Amino acid sequence: MTVLSTLRRLALPLLLLLLVSVLTACGSAVMAQAADTPTAAPAATSAPAATSAPAATATTAPAATPAPAATVAPAGTPASTTSGPQTFHAILPSDTTPARVVSLTLFPDGTADMTTDLLDGKPAKVEKGDWKKDSSGAITLSLKEADGKAYDKPVVLVIKTDGDKVTITGGASAAPLVLQRPGGAGAFVEQVKRAFITVDTTAGAPLDPFFVSVSGGGDYSASQLSPDCKGYVNPSPVVGINWRGKADFVRMFVFSDEDTTLVIQRPDGKYMCGDDVQALVLDASVDVKNPPEGRYNIWLGGSERNQLVPAILVLTAKKDLDPTNFNLEGLVQRPAAIQSLAIPQRHLDLAKLTEARAATRAAAIATLKTAKEALTQKVTSEGSVPAFDINTPNQICNGFIAEQPDYTFNWTGTSDTLHVAFEGDRDASLVVVGPDDSVWCNDDAAAGKNTNPLITIDKPAEGEYKVFVGRIDPEKPVKGDITVTGAAKVDQAILAPVKPTPAAGQ
Repeated sequence: MTVLSTLRRLALPLLLLLLVSVLTACGSAVMAQAADTPTAAPAATSAPAATSAPAATATTAPAATPAPAATVAPAGTPASTTSGPQTFHAILPSDTTPARVVSLTLFPDGTADMTTDLLDGKPAKVEKGDWKKDSSGAITLSLKEADGKAYDKPVVLVIKTDGDKVTITGGASAAPLVLQRPGGAGAFVEQVKRAFITVDTTAGAPLDPFFVSVSGGGDYSASQLSPDCKGYVNPSPVVGINWRGKADFVRMFVFSDEDTTLVIQRPDGKYMCGDDVQALVLDASVDVKNPPEGRYNIWLGGSERNQLVPAILVLTAKKDLDPTNFNLEGLVQRPAAIQSLAIPQRHLDLAKLTEARAATRAAAIATLKTAKEALTQKVTSEGSVPAFDINTPNQICNGFIAEQPDYTFNWTGTSDTLHVAFEGDRDASLVVVGPDDSVWCNDDAAAGKNTNPLITIDKPAEGEYKVFVGRIDPEKPVKGDITVTGAAKVDQAILAPVKPTPAAGQ
């Protein structure tokens, strides 16, 4: 008999024995449950008794099952703080670096991080701990480690909240620490490291005052930089000044239309604050005595949060210059350049100058018949009518002319061009009015080379032409000769421009 045959013979008896054991155990359990469960007595012998349902069935859930511990916020925590971490930060003075940035993050699970970045290129210090809020609303913060190393004794701080601000007391600092929302400390730190404009300057620089156009204002309280400073600023300085050399005095002030404030961080890390110069001048100013060499970070603030403040920031070593007497117009006195030749309607009517033909100064009206001929006339101009007030579309006439023409002629010939020239004893201009009241003007025949005027009329129409000679200097008359010709080229004397007389000492 093989082993396999033996196993087959034993399998059936073993299976039956196991089945009997299970049924016996189940029957015992049912009998035990029936013995422990009370039954109602029969109501009457004639009818089956109505049995009562069990008092509490096994489907009832356990009472008040606790939630996982990680979802429970610290006692008294406002609902808003349970939705995510809350971050506050501040920019504080530093004796050795540009600034000290402190950030506090409170997590919904009761843990907390406090980060201090000295902006010196080294990793920020990260302290970790936990926090809880009592029934009075005060938050107790216990910092237990720094950069992964446990403290011998927790540092206990007390936090009071006021809207978007928190005030921290306790620890090694005697002064309260004020931090503010909104969060995003990483981007905030990066903004503090750089200024929008950087200037390198030296004491005694010839450009004094030095000024730059800036835009200030922001949503961060200037008190984050220094408790004495006012207004709202951007995290980044508007200007960074790298100062070299020695000076007794430097003034930095604002020139604008707004109520401004100033915050200046010195190279030693200390802050200076500026506000209104006086009750009637709301521009801010800061005086620095014996300014040390190094980097000066400058924040320009507005009186209201998120206010855009366009302004001029001025740096000067002149003690008599301040926002009350600073004048941009006095620094550059060049007249504005003409941007367009489109001239608005003038108030002087051209007909007034041409209506009295009989009043013309010439003895008679000459006639030019051919291009080979030329007409000449001596004149003296003492006019007082501004030629630039004449309605002359798309051009500007110069000089002071008389109310009647200095010369009138008739053109009856045929020529491609007609030249009207003047040769005088001083700078002059010409105005010519054609038969259809068309107007031509000229001041210099060659700018910068010949101040005698010359007018060239293309395809001249037949008819009467009126010539006005203007004087540039309204105090002195101009004497000279008018020449009219239809020749292809006109020979005109050159009157060189008069060079200005140098001022004394130059």
